[in-house]
Amino acid sequence: MSDQLLPITNNTQQNLLLLVEDEPGNVLLIKRAMTKVKPNIQIQVVEDGEQAVNYLKKSPLPGLILTDMKMPRMNGMELLAWIKQQPEFCHLPVIVFSSSGEIEDIHQATALGASSYIVRPGSFAELVEIMQHIAAYF
Repeated sequence: MSDQLLPITNNTQQNLLLLVEDEPGNVLLIKRAMTKVKPNIQIQVVEDGEQAVNYLKKSPLPGLILTDMKMPRMNGMELLAWIKQQPEFCHLPVIVFSSSGEIEDIHQATALGASSYIVRPGSFAELVEIMQHIAAYF
């Protein structure tokens, strides 16, 4: 048996992004932009917070969660609050990615433990630039 240190393994898949987004057009744009920046990132898409909760309970943990704020059934803020209350998930970085630039939304996301709050950009070039920053998590 070797004395060399072995990496600590857990249930986190570091190159996996969990994208919580209910608009197919936004999903497509985010996937295209991330592929341009970091092609080896795997993106798992769920359509709302409830699906995200179910995914987290039975799948390898993502290296990062990118969530929209306004979704049916369980919105992004409710999802964020739930994640940060769970001992097994509270360490996961969560970025809120929303079209809302309302200061109240930003304060609420920060208070709930969001790693970052990003207002959805108006152009694909800006989206690619944002994905470059998000890719730094991987």
